[in-house]
Parts: sequence; structure tokens; C-alpha cells
Amino acid sequence: MESEWPYRGWALGIRLARLFSALLGACTVFLIYHMARLVFPGSPAIPLLAAGIAAFNPQFLFISSAVNNDNLLILATTGLLWHALLMRRRMLSSPNIPLRWWLGLGGWIGIIGITKLLGGALVAFTGLALVIWGWRARCLLPTLRGLIGALLLAAAMTSWWGIRNQALYGDPLGWQIYRQVFAVNLRTTPFSLEELEPFLRTQFRSFWGVFGWMSIESPAWFYWIPLAGLALAGVGWLIRAVIRRPQPVDAGGALFLMLAVLAHEALMLGIAQQANASIWQGRYLFPVIGPIAILMAGGLLSGVPSRWPRLLPAIALALSAAWLALAVYIAHAVIRNAYPPPLRTPPATIPNPADIQFGDMFRLRGFDIRQRPGSLRVVLYWEALRRPDFDYSVFVHLIGPDGRLIGQRDHAPGADVGRPPTAWSPGEIVVDPHPIPLPAFFSGQGEVRIGVYRWATGERLPALRDGSPAGDSVTLSVVEIHTPWIPVLIGAGILGAIATAGVVKVRRRKR
Repeated sequence: MESEWPYRGWALGIRLARLFSALLGACTVFLIYHMARLVFPGSPAIPLLAAGIAAFNPQFLFISSAVNNDNLLILATTGLLWHALLMRRRMLSSPNIPLRWWLGLGGWIGIIGITKLLGGALVAFTGLALVIWGWRARCLLPTLRGLIGALLLAAAMTSWWGIRNQALYGDPLGWQIYRQVFAVNLRTTPFSLEELEPFLRTQFRSFWGVFGWMSIESPAWFYWIPLAGLALAGVGWLIRAVIRRPQPVDAGGALFLMLAVLAHEALMLGIAQQANASIWQGRYLFPVIGPIAILMAGGLLSGVPSRWPRLLPAIALALSAAWLALAVYIAHAVIRNAYPPPLRTPPATIPNPADIQFGDMFRLRGFDIRQRPGSLRVVLYWEALRRPDFDYSVFVHLIGPDGRLIGQRDHAPGADVGRPPTAWSPGEIVVDPHPIPLPAFFSGQGEVRIGVYRWATGERLPALRDGSPAGDSVTLSVVEIHTPWIPVLIGAGILGAIATAGVVKVRRRKR
């Protein structure tokens, strides 16, 4: 068979494509290391730790081993920011920037343009930063000429794609055809302030470790580790602002990276006005994974006492090694266990047995509902009555007492483990987890409702419950939701008090 060693045909092609994705990820880490050297000159420990934070991020490893255009975009945006920092350093010493530098800038922008428009905010932000740097270096006119040349090169690299879209769809960006095909991903209600907290929480969790199609979560304790790291990094930057540290830092470069993160996040919030929770995925923040890793590493090592400068490389290696060990654990304990071989016979025990049929292709054999901090995990057990003729999607809605939609999750069952519905065989059992983000501070009863629909048209399949018609959706259960946020806020307050006390103590010692 093609899928067995030695690989042939499609199996060989997929593995070669995954190898190429892994090489793109490795190049991204290489650029992050050198970008950190520009921001922290003369400090080998911080670039080393920044590369380790990015390279051993379990979500980054997962995306880098998959076949998608995210990996090229991440490399291109990282390269763009690195190239901009190089040009900034050159402007500070000489107003004459060689033509090849501007052509290199245009090359990075061109790669972004033909890969994904998600990098547009970073392109605009970098161009603005170069104009400001050129003005401050008294070389504004040469900077504008060089920037125009870079943009012309990028336009030459990407124009063929716009021409193609115009010829096929009558739209150079293909936005209208996207709205038709992926209408299910677009919002039907305005983005509200109540959604901001679950938006940020989902971004954070899936930036570090929610796999598949946002359906395979890491253990709850795992997310506290990067959260603690970010908190300690913030304290470290506060200490750096109060006390001089031996590690030199290019403050302008660090500010550039921080503003780059904010510019990209502003774009994500803008897209969230048009798209639903499908855009909340943390991988969409990976275009700025370099700045995030560098700022985090700089903050963590800034918190190390100044009398330990020789220990900084060892501390950076130890933290990177610990992060690597955690990534290996997640890969084996979470990701590997979530991709078992397809089940040809029903499992020995399926919780909450049910007999709910959707159309003539899907039967729900059982379900499991459990609340986790910040989310409600609904696991559905599907049986294929026959091979589906389309990769239908399943929606899981959580409805509040007033009939308002509290949270939802939509995806094709089995797609996150490489078994979309069109790949099912009759009698196969597919385990389909749906983690539903919960609004902060919500408590009360919620009704879990599910349905199956053709995502291209929105048409729902009719449901039968125990042989009787049940409309186009079925209520599985009514659950009681309890908010876990009060203990979290108390803990955050305690942590903040300890950090503040530590800073005050350090200041007193300095005096």
C-alpha cells in the first residue's frame, strides 16, 4: 500500500511536504535567534532562550510538522522584522542604504503577499517604522525612494495572483468568493465586549497548545506554565526599568518588536469583527512569535540577580531544556493519544448511550460533557451508517436560560485527526471532541444542542431521536455552569502583591 514503507505516491508527497514545513520552521527559529542578537547585543543567553521558547512551543512544533501556508507566512514575517532591524542599525550609522537591502525588504513583502494577507498589518507597520527611522536619521527622501522600490518589487511578485483572481472571480483579492464558500466562518452578530475575554483566552491557550482543529486540548495545568512565564517576564522588564541590568538592550528595537505584536493583534481584533470564533486560533499570532519569544526571554533573564551574570547562559539552557521536555511530554501524552487508529468496532463502553440519527449517514452513539476551567468539553461518539458524500460539519451550541447563544464550536468530525467524514467506512466509530469557550463570570444552566450541516450551504440534516423526528437539532443535556474565575483573580492578586513587594525591596537595597 502507498501508506506503508517504502512510501509512494500521495503518502510520499505528504511526507516530503511535511519535511519542507519543518525546514521552514527551523529557518524561522534561526531568524528569531539573530533578531534577538540585534535587540540584545553582547548577550548570548537571551537569544538562546528566545530561540528555545519559540522552537519548543508545542503548538509551533505541531504547525511546523503540518502541511499549510502558515509556515511560509511565519518565516516571511519573521524575516521582514529581522530585515527591518538590520536596516535600522544601518540607518543609525550611515544614511546610505544599499539597493540590495531594499530589494531584500521587497522580497520579504512579496513572499507575504503571495502567502497570506494576514501579514498585511506587519508590512504596513514596518513601512511606517522605516519612514520614522529615516526621518530621525535625516535620510527621509532616500528612505521613501527605497521603500517605493521595495513595494514595486513586491507588487511585481504578487500581481499575477491578483490578475488571476480578477479573471476567475472578478475580484483581485477573491474576498467575495471567500464569503460565499466560507460563509459559515463569518459573523452573523456584532462582536461584543463580552466576547473579548473568551477571544483573548482562546488565543492564549491555542498559542501554546490546542491541537487538531482547536479540539485537542492540553492538560489544564499546562497553560499555567506559559502564563507564569509571561508574568515573570513582565516582572523582569519592570525590574529592568527600575534597575540597570548588565545585559545591554537596544530599547528602540525592543519597542519596535512590542509595537509589532500590538499591530498584529489589532488586525486580529479587526478580523474578529467579520469572522466568528474560527479566527480566534492562536496560530494566527505566529507571524509575531519571534517578537513574543524575544520579549519573553528578555524579561525572564532580566529578573536574574545582577550578581549572577556568568550563570545566565546556563539558566537559558536549563529553561530551554525544561521547555523541550515539556514539549516532548505534550507530543506523546496529548497529541499521540489523540490520533489513534480508526475504530472499526464500537468501544467497550460509550458514556451516555444515545440513538440519534442525522440524515442517513450519521448516528450519535453517545456523548460526554465535562466542565474545565474556562471551557465546556463535549465529546461526541459518531457511527458511520454509510460513507458520507460530503465533509459535513457538526455544531455544538451552549444555550443560556434566556435562549441566548453562550458559546459554540463547529468543525467536521474526525477532520482534526485526519479522518474527515468522506474517509469514514460503514460501522466506524469516530470520537469527536468539542471544547466550547465559556464567557468569564457566567454561572447558571446551559442547554447543549447539536446538529449536522453542509457547511457550503448551511443546510442542516434532519434528525431522528429513537426513531422519531426531532427537527434539525437535538438537545443532549442541560448542564450547570460554575465560574472558576474568583480563585484565579485571588491568585493573580497575590502574585502581583509578591512581585510588587520584591521590586520595592530591590529599590530599598539599591538606596
